[in-house]
Amino acid sequence: MTCVVLAAEPGAHLAFDVAAGPLRISRWEYQLAATSEGCRVTGVWPSGRGTMIGRLASGVKDRTEHNRAGMEETLRRLAVSAEADR
Repeated sequence: MTCVVLAAEPGAHLAFDVAAGPLRISRWEYQLAATSEGCRVTGVWPSGRGTMIGRLASGVKDRTEHNRAGMEETLRRLAVSAEADR
């Protein structure tokens, strides 16, 4: 897999595409916004791919649920790391 950063605005936005060879697999985005408590990070999967070929190749039957769970874990780990640095 290869990732290509599409946008990187420190403190605001990160977007990248994931590709396998010439095939773009997905796009991921993280949006950051200041809050009174610190920062809100929102993970977005705007261009999900759920084709039959993708399901067969990856073995993942419900891509949306699989990615939602992965995003929640990524955001949980990010919060733990950010709060440890306080």
